[in-house]
Amino acid sequence: MIAPEKAPEQAGRPRWWMFPVVLLLHAGLATFYAFLLPLWGAVPDEPIHYSHVKYVAENWHLPVINDPFRDLKEYYFVADPAGAAQHGPTYYWSAAVLYRLTMDLTLKQQQWALRLYSVLLGGLMVGVAWWCFRLLFPNEPWVAFTAALLLTLMPHRLLISAVIYADIMAALTSTVAIWGVIRATLRADAWPSWALAGLLLGAAMLTKTSAVLIVPLTIVVLSLRWRQGARSLVGAVARLGAYLGATMMVSGWWLLRSLRLYGELFPTEPKPPGFGWLDVIFDPLFPRVLWMATRGYWLSLWSQVGWLPDWAAPPIYGMLLVATTVTLYALVAGVRGRYRGCSDSHMALLSGFAAMGVAMYYAALQRTILVSFHSNEQTGKHGQTVLVAFIALAAAAWRYLVGTRRVPAVLAAGALLMVVFNVLSVYNLETNLVPRFAPGDPMWGTENLAGWKVKDLPARGIPWVKDRPDAPNRYLIHGQQSYQPPPDYPARRVAQAEAHSDQQQEHQAHHCHQDVTSPRVELHIHGPVCPLVPQEDEGQS
Repeated sequence: MIAPEKAPEQAGRPRWWMFPVVLLLHAGLATFYAFLLPLWGAVPDEPIHYSHVKYVAENWHLPVINDPFRDLKEYYFVADPAGAAQHGPTYYWSAAVLYRLTMDLTLKQQQWALRLYSVLLGGLMVGVAWWCFRLLFPNEPWVAFTAALLLTLMPHRLLISAVIYADIMAALTSTVAIWGVIRATLRADAWPSWALAGLLLGAAMLTKTSAVLIVPLTIVVLSLRWRQGARSLVGAVARLGAYLGATMMVSGWWLLRSLRLYGELFPTEPKPPGFGWLDVIFDPLFPRVLWMATRGYWLSLWSQVGWLPDWAAPPIYGMLLVATTVTLYALVAGVRGRYRGCSDSHMALLSGFAAMGVAMYYAALQRTILVSFHSNEQTGKHGQTVLVAFIALAAAAWRYLVGTRRVPAVLAAGALLMVVFNVLSVYNLETNLVPRFAPGDPMWGTENLAGWKVKDLPARGIPWVKDRPDAPNRYLIHGQQSYQPPPDYPARRVAQAEAHSDQQQEHQAHHCHQDVTSPRVELHIHGPVCPLVPQEDEGQS
């Protein structure tokens, strides 16, 4: 794939302008998307991540899955902070510090500040990816440059780099963890290098436990290096032990916490009871569901599905499908040809990258079928965490097909297609998606809360949101969502008591205006709240 067994004595060095060009492209495009995409929940899941950040900034501890204890209207977007409670603390704690520092800004300005934090994280990801490609292509600066260019221009990577999203921190930390494995394989191969790679993986798992899918990469690499005779079995096992031990040193406490709270190491949203793989496989609709999941995952690798105009989607996705098919064919065919002089260590990395890609697809498929049971048209965001591996595999495949010298041209063609994709996406956002789906500023009642300073926002949230007919999850905002009491902060006890009293009065006022069809009929409005009592019964009491 990448470097011949007998490399030239003087390694090729990239031109001085290559990395700045890649970094400036990221900064310009991600910042542009950050201000183009409307606030207030137009981007899927952004309200959940913002609510999680707000929760941590105000309480300095993490929420628990399915255990929100405060009225959801407090979170401005009617989003539940517990909806992302399975993710690690790295992004939320760092973003919470920025939240506290920006409380003198208006709500809208703070949103943009948090989005620019994602732009910064995306830039760091591009920088780490550049060093990964420099390691993988040490004597081929143009291959490293065009590979980094392709990664930078991926629309979905730009999306998560431009909004309030934990996934960009996950992509950054996972890329760092992959860099650790590449470095340990190609340069040192001593157990301290593998221990460092394990520490980096532990940090990635503290952002999002899906980073555990990098473990197959390490297992395959060490196994193949042992089979190639570069390392004894004892040495390979010792390096794997150092890797996994260092990982647990950093992230073991988080896994134990998940096991104690949820009974599983890698918790997700609740699954239907008694719903497992066998139930799905023997369902008559399984082939259709499998097709939908695969199609949705592949489509969303490039961007959020629907970003392209209807007339542009068939030709663009058609070219991407052809390129994907040819790449997969060449990956299989090239195994026998060893990708034109690929070294043993690079061959081990290639195999590890392939194993990691299969594991990533399996995880997305499992999530689709066992958790959400839909076409999975957003889970391509998880593929952004292993873009370095995917692009390295593509480079190896096309090296087998067209030869070493033409690989930069192929990667540059892919980058150019991503430029066209971005231009069409911007056009579609401006002319179609934003006008149709942008929720606009939260004009609930008579107040424009977007212009309020964050520190001056109501302590108990937005009392008018329940009256807004298009508010998402509006049925959830009346009353507590569980019976768990809030944390007992002495400085807040009086304020919480007053807020609770206000909330009770609001509930009574709301319920007094409900239309009750007949006496002694229990009506459950907005979920599991106390049944309403008809007014004539109230008069008798």
